[in-house]
Amino acid sequence: MSDPADDFDSWEQERAEAQAMDEIFDDLIEQRGMSVEDLVRWTKDMHDDMAQAYLERMMKDRPVLTARARHTVKDEAYFVEVEAQRLRTQQKAKAKVEAELRPPQERPAIVSLTDFLSEPDEDVRYRVDGLWPKDGRILLTAQYKAGKTTLAGNLIRSLADGDAFLGCFETERVERVILLDNELAPNMVRMWLREQDIRKTDAVDVVSLRGKLSSFDILNPDTRAEWAEYLGPADVLILDCLRPVLDALGLSEANEAGRFLVAFDELAREAGIRELLLVHHMGHSNERSRGDSRLLDWPDALWKLVREGEEDTEESGATTPARFFSAVGRDVEQAERRLAFDPETRHLTVNGQGRRFARAADLEDAVKEWVSQNPGCSQNSIESNVDGKTGYKRTAIKSLVQRSELRREKKGNGFAHYLNDEAEAASDFSEDA
Repeated sequence: MSDPADDFDSWEQERAEAQAMDEIFDDLIEQRGMSVEDLVRWTKDMHDDMAQAYLERMMKDRPVLTARARHTVKDEAYFVEVEAQRLRTQQKAKAKVEAELRPPQERPAIVSLTDFLSEPDEDVRYRVDGLWPKDGRILLTAQYKAGKTTLAGNLIRSLADGDAFLGCFETERVERVILLDNELAPNMVRMWLREQDIRKTDAVDVVSLRGKLSSFDILNPDTRAEWAEYLGPADVLILDCLRPVLDALGLSEANEAGRFLVAFDELAREAGIRELLLVHHMGHSNERSRGDSRLLDWPDALWKLVREGEEDTEESGATTPARFFSAVGRDVEQAERRLAFDPETRHLTVNGQGRRFARAADLEDAVKEWVSQNPGCSQNSIESNVDGKTGYKRTAIKSLVQRSELRREKKGNGFAHYLNDEAEAASDFSEDA
């Protein structure tokens, strides 16, 4: 830290020099009657730095004289060069200050391809089997009220306790997972996590940012360094969710989300956090995450949670939306699966196939009815006479054939379809009854 006495002396010296320069101007222009033209010519004969100092002072304190000089002196290029030099000085000063404020960055090592290929390949390992590669970044996009926070709670329980995620995806337990929540009130977060019945609660840290998001300005290097030290090392960091942070930082969701993602990665690196999950909303009109296309480039895997229609619950007769989960990414390919929700424990488990198969299943009885009435019919005949979308009808036919409820026989360039003997017998028995 500099000595205050030295700073004061330096300030006094600068003030004295400025005062001396003002006195020179007064003497040259007001007392000796030197014209503006003579003043400019006089400075041109000086050393560049001295001339620069005089002219910058004149531009600052004598704007009228500067304007007159521009019109009366023919050598306009001289003034252009003076102004250009002033701008260069400002840019150098700005760059110097930014460099002083910017923390030192570790450059990645340069490795020759020979050495790079000589290193043994590691088998792809997963934090969550088939869904989350180790050291990977996850973007969870969810429709409005589809249960994204509930899904995040289920994930936290699996990470802390080592339970299978959604009841079927093996999960490697972590030593520490951090939840940054900015949507729910602390009481609501506490209640929902308590209902998860997490056994290893010491493995989970919760940071409630609701009402305090302005403190999370990780775009600022100093603030980011403070947060990195505050959070400390961890295995997994979960942020629920993106939009409020962007609003707090004054970033556009449409085209500036990438700035936050870069800072989020830097935060994780500085804090020693290996894996990230970011929760984000889908748009209301489709099943795509809102905003900057950079959001689709950032994750190693994209998880999707959607809701559709209503279904009756067994106990109360009330209706809850059907939820469907899917994932795609690097070494990740999980077809859409239906989820069951237990309202008492808030646990989610896979209990069926995706919407395409669910819709196709609804058409299976109609397909069997048509084939029963038209034995030997073609697929085109079935598709033309059974109501529903063509893709769902084809899926229904395929599923019935795989379960041997329909029999296909080659006929010309296509296939003839028949109800198999057991299915037909069951149908006849039902009619007789």
